[in-house]
Amino acid sequence: MTSIIRALNDHDIAYLKERQEALKDSGLSLGESFIEFFLTWLWIISLSGSIFSIAWVIICRLVGILPSMSDWQDVPIVYRGVLMIFGLVTIYVVSFLVKDYRHRKQCLERLELELQHNEIEESTASVEAVKCLQEPEHLMKIYLLRLSDGRIRVRYDYDSADVQGVGKSPRSNFPISREMTMVHFKILDEFRYDFGPTKIRKPRAKELTLRPADWPEDETWLDISWDDADQIFSS
Repeated sequence: MTSIIRALNDHDIAYLKERQEALKDSGLSLGESFIEFFLTWLWIISLSGSIFSIAWVIICRLVGILPSMSDWQDVPIVYRGVLMIFGLVTIYVVSFLVKDYRHRKQCLERLELELQHNEIEESTASVEAVKCLQEPEHLMKIYLLRLSDGRIRVRYDYDSADVQGVGKSPRSNFPISREMTMVHFKILDEFRYDFGPTKIRKPRAKELTLRPADWPEDETWLDISWDDADQIFSS
């Protein structure tokens, strides 16, 4: 694998700009309907609070704290429990929204810093062999790529996950070719890939038999022998 440090090119800038636009579109802008957004989350709070409150009232009735379901407002522990549930649900939803906003803001700041930094590491490699693992729950495929220098790169094909629960991994456009260029954005610590014309036939997937905590992590180098990979991950 050969690596160089270079300035951003048009493809790199387009990738970063696309990420920026996607993040901006995922949040509220001043021109969007704040009322619609507020009503949506108010509905979520009301629905969640009502479900947990009904469950609380039923539990109180079953254990004998509440003599009758219609008297729930007259029993302090039941009534205060309902108020506490709605308060906790509201706090949780608001904290989630604040956390999501801060996360998007930080990502946008890092994307802007990446554009200003104007420097990436580009590595060119040759893919010698491919193994495919498939996790059993969502049927997502995980590819192990053996490069010409002997290292093994792990890449997840997230589009192959069965998110609809149909029991079959959907066909995806996950590219694998003999020629591979890795563009490392150091501030984001993310990679963009460019692939050459020599396509590699994807192997049949083998079931990943390890628990999720022991799966090979996405976008990492795997420090094991290529010959031992099948025994470790799909034995």
